[in-house]
Amino acid sequence: MYECKNCGAELRFDPESQKMKCDHCGSYYDPYDCHEGHETEENTEFGVKVFRCPQCGGEIYTTNTTAASFCMYCGSPAILESRVQKEKKPEKMVPFIKTKEDCKEIYRKQIGRFPFAPSELKNADYLNRFVGVYVPYWLYDTKPPQSIALAGEQTSRVGDYIYHDHYRITGEIDASYEGLSFDASSSFDDHISEGIAPFPVEKMKPFTPAMLCGFYADTADVAAQLYEGDVRSMAGEDVLGKIRKDQTAHHYYYSGTESDFQTKVEPQFEIPSVKRALFPVWFLTYRKKDRVAYAVVNGVTGKLAADLPIDEKKYMISSLLMAIPIFILLNFFLVLTPQTLLSLTPVLALIAVWLYAWEIREIVKREARTEDAGYQSLSHDLNETIQMHEKSRRSGLSGVTKAVKRRRTGRSMLLNILGVVVFSQIVLGGILPALVFGYTSDDKMLWNIFNVVALLGCAFFFVGAWISEKKTRHGSKFHLFRLPPASIAMLSAILALAVRIWNPVSDVVYYLAALVTLAGIVLTMAGIIERYNELSTRPLPEFHNREVGA
Repeated sequence: MYECKNCGAELRFDPESQKMKCDHCGSYYDPYDCHEGHETEENTEFGVKVFRCPQCGGEIYTTNTTAASFCMYCGSPAILESRVQKEKKPEKMVPFIKTKEDCKEIYRKQIGRFPFAPSELKNADYLNRFVGVYVPYWLYDTKPPQSIALAGEQTSRVGDYIYHDHYRITGEIDASYEGLSFDASSSFDDHISEGIAPFPVEKMKPFTPAMLCGFYADTADVAAQLYEGDVRSMAGEDVLGKIRKDQTAHHYYYSGTESDFQTKVEPQFEIPSVKRALFPVWFLTYRKKDRVAYAVVNGVTGKLAADLPIDEKKYMISSLLMAIPIFILLNFFLVLTPQTLLSLTPVLALIAVWLYAWEIREIVKREARTEDAGYQSLSHDLNETIQMHEKSRRSGLSGVTKAVKRRRTGRSMLLNILGVVVFSQIVLGGILPALVFGYTSDDKMLWNIFNVVALLGCAFFFVGAWISEKKTRHGSKFHLFRLPPASIAMLSAILALAVRIWNPVSDVVYYLAALVTLAGIVLTMAGIIERYNELSTRPLPEFHNREVGA
């Protein structure tokens, strides 16, 4: 505890003034002039009060005497256990610049853009639960080798001939990289830390425990060695980019691949020093039943990353209201026969199933946190974790390539959906048979063959979706009357195709089958929203086996 010299009240660090402030008498002090008891600059440790959540095992510490009223990780209002211990001093820290009010305003503006967000997320009392937390980071300095030798190529054209001359390019590199940062807390998801990065290194200051007053800090439990490969990769990407730019100016080119550079040159990058640092983050937790959602704000730049679930009632009501004018407009410009309508509904059902399956895959991947190296290091040997992380990194899961992969994932999903549409049209006998065989609706034999093929395909798809859903989400047991939404859509598509094969005289049967199929699609869309809420939230954290790293 740091006391005011004038009145003896407790001091706190004030982000606006960047000084220690006494709320009782209004006095201000330089944080580096405040020393608690026998604390000196030579000490490598400092005294803190650690709070531990009895439900999830999450730990935070502070230099204040004020107790934490709830757990910022699981949102539990339980009384937190506390103890006094020594913490290793970080070498550097970036103090808070954004105040709590700044943070709340940033969040309000962002949440205002999402009309389907739950009303609780806009509640003033909820926003008051923002907590200022210093997150531990590792700061790496790295240097490339002084000289390198690369394979080069020069291309020239003489008449009708193109000549490729191969060279051995040698040169010296005059470069160094300082302050490359990676979070050192397993409880701080790597995707969240990437979402609010970077922290401006020019704002970095020498560490003093006084700046922790009024805030909390997370403990460092991830070994520094874990991210050394990422550090070399980040610096290597920059060096390779500059080499290629320089070579272009001199009309010769590095002929090797990025993988060659990673395996031959990047291991030569030295990491002469690794420092501990604390970076400021405003942290907000939203809990609903056994799921939590986080919103975090960079305490310097104000950059926000948030999990935003959807209020299912708001979404369904809005969708129904929007569907009415769309339905009226379509009736003016488009006339659908019963047969055509029954051809379209299975296509829509397949698209809904595809979206549902994609979300299930993403949920499983996210909850396993296979791409979060810090989290994986808790349950695996350090060397094993480093090997797994290096393997995933080299397959394009780090640095600039990560952003590229995310864009590719989005494009891949769109292509998958388009593929389903094209496939469905072909199988349902709408495009390919007409082009290849030139058949009409009177060719009932050929028409029925294609519909039977489509029916069998949908039945196979239904069984696959059922098995995948049950094994992935609910174990391997089957429950006949508790079908997942994807299976309901597939059953409705099968019904539509069966009616097409039956080819009844009455149009009423077609319309009824179409309505049943559309109802199945609506149920699947409701399931997609439910799965989206799982994807935008997280399971309750579990840190009871957490240990502080070196």
